[in-house]
Amino acid sequence: MFPQSRSLFVIGFAGWLGLCVYVGGLLDGNRAYSGILSGYTVALVAVTQIDSPQNIFSAGVNRGAAIVVGIAALALISELFATPNVHTGLSGKLIAAHRRVRGFALAILRGESADPIQSAKLLHEITALHPTSRHSSLNQAAGGARAAAARSAAVALVAEVGAAGALASLPANTLPALRTALGEALADGLGKESRALQLRLQQHADVGYADPHDALFARHAMDLLIENRRAQDSIEDLQAGRHPQRRIRAPIYRSRRAAARNGLRAFLAVVISAILLSLGGWPFASLGLALVGLTIAFSANTPNPRAFAAEAVIAMPIAALLAGVTEFLILDGVDQFPLLAIGMAPVVLAGALLSTSPNQQLASTAYLALVFFLVILAPANPQVYSPETYLFSSFMAITSVVLLFVVLWTVLPTSDALRRRWYLTSARAEMRDLLAGWPVPAPR
Repeated sequence: MFPQSRSLFVIGFAGWLGLCVYVGGLLDGNRAYSGILSGYTVALVAVTQIDSPQNIFSAGVNRGAAIVVGIAALALISELFATPNVHTGLSGKLIAAHRRVRGFALAILRGESADPIQSAKLLHEITALHPTSRHSSLNQAAGGARAAAARSAAVALVAEVGAAGALASLPANTLPALRTALGEALADGLGKESRALQLRLQQHADVGYADPHDALFARHAMDLLIENRRAQDSIEDLQAGRHPQRRIRAPIYRSRRAAARNGLRAFLAVVISAILLSLGGWPFASLGLALVGLTIAFSANTPNPRAFAAEAVIAMPIAALLAGVTEFLILDGVDQFPLLAIGMAPVVLAGALLSTSPNQQLASTAYLALVFFLVILAPANPQVYSPETYLFSSFMAITSVVLLFVVLWTVLPTSDALRRRWYLTSARAEMRDLLAGWPVPAPR
């Protein structure tokens, strides 16, 4: 669109990246990543070729070919090494979450106060399984039934947490005999105690209680038992590959205001970085701008973009050092492509292993170092061994992440408290519209 105007090209790229970040903010899981992928691919293909627009087409074809080869290789390796089905790990996670939710409810029935931090952690653990349950629908023939069962189980677990929290809001001396029986029924799982108590609660609900606390306790206790049974039944449906009794859509709520702010921040970050890099007059400034776009896109869907930028500042020098060691010490002028792949293998394997670490900061830093390592090394056939190119590329790469770190801390900073207020305000508005009879769009 703007082959003769760098300024308009940069603004167009910044607008496109901001739009992709906004769309990614309304989605979750792999769908969110596909949104930001559409943005930073332009950075890697077009921005890096801003001084040689005649090469953009071949660069795009090469990247597309690399993606196709990568997908084919991943599919082949998954078949050869019998990669476990997604539902196997998903059922295990749901079983563990169900056990923790039941323990949370039993602690409340014993008279302990409801810990809001523990409740929030349980809800986070349950909702974090949403992208995996969506992905399981594509994993095999029975994937649709398994995904529906996983959604049903997750919704039941969320409702169970809510029922336990509602019981915690009532006085601890409410119906002590029934409270003890409820604890025994939960500990019994889905045995005779649970079924007998549910029938007893239904009979009490039909007769009614004089004390409102007693009535509320009976209502919430019955909800707790029902949702506990639904969760267990849905987990069994997931393991058996059959459709659950309830068909639940279970969308994930997203704030459009938060997504729009992320998109606007990405737009401004690219524009400001482009201005500063162009004023510097350094070579390889286009690489710096491309890395700004890549990193701001990666940070868009993280819980804390500023912390992510700090991890990028740590990862980039590590990646530059590893790229230099690989290129000038390990490879040292070889021009056979298989040797290039073998020379990269230690860094790739180490980065992949560390990115699976339970330490979130270490995993994120290792993942970023692996991505940046490949960008700085820029594998080619034949490989170009130029110390000057390596030094300028490393300098611009480190400068870009430092610049982005400063921009994210100064341009439209969003605190957790502000983000929570946006979510609550939007949710309350939709609830008011629903109670007033207005049609409410499906939440994101």
